[in-house]
This record gives sequence, C-alpha cells and structure tokens, in this order.
Amino acid sequence: MKHLKNSNGAALVLTLMIITLLLLFILTLFLQVTNTNKQVNRMEQQHDARLIAEMGVTYLRTALENFDQEEEISNYLEEKVKEANNIGDLGGGRHFTLEVEIPEINEAASPIEITYTSIGVSGERTEEVEDTIKITYE
Repeated sequence: MKHLKNSNGAALVLTLMIITLLLLFILTLFLQVTNTNKQVNRMEQQHDARLIAEMGVTYLRTALENFDQEEEISNYLEEKVKEANNIGDLGGGRHFTLEVEIPEINEAASPIEITYTSIGVSGERTEEVEDTIKITYE
C-alpha cells in the first residue's frame, strides 16, 4: 500500500465537511423555529377565539342588564342578538356570533331562563361558549 505524503487536498475536504455539517445544523434549526412559530400562531388564534366568544357572552349579559321590564323580552332579545350579529369584523378576521333560542315567554313563570351560545372566530379557529341567563320579573 502506498502512503501519500502530500496532504494538500485534506484541508479542502475537511472544510467542505464542516460547511456541510453547519448547513445541516442551520437547516434543522430553521425548521424548528418555523414549526414553533406556526404552533404559537395557532394557539394565539385559539385563545383569541375563546376571548371573542366570551366577549359575546358579556355583550348579551350587559344588554339584558339594561332591559326595561315594560318592554316585551322576546322582541328586545331578538333586537340585541341582531345588533350583536351585525357588529361584523373586529379586525383581523375576528368576530362573534350569538345563537339564541328564544323561549316561550310567560311572565307568570318567573324566572325565565335563556340559554344561548356565543361563537368566537379568529382566523381559522372557532370557539363556543354556552351560557344561561335568568330573568326574574318583579
């Protein structure tokens, strides 16, 4: 076996191997950062959707706190739900929608329970919050 005494090409091979390893490390790091960024964005959208759905609950609860008992509750409730659903986009593709089943209203059957769902949407994420409000006639 012949032993080579000239090692001029070894430095080039070693440099190419080091560059290749560095590029693989950088590529792996880049993919990790990209996946983490996507996951954080998804979680932010889901959290936003939940908060927006809760905002819909707060909106209807506040509207019903201002309810004048001399008005008819079913008309007032329909009006407030239409107002809420017409608010539209809150910016960035975020909005909420209220789904309310208006019960048969009988003032003798106090308290009246109104169950509804607030649906919050943020980007591609949707969250639902169910709530019940009791109205007592005095």
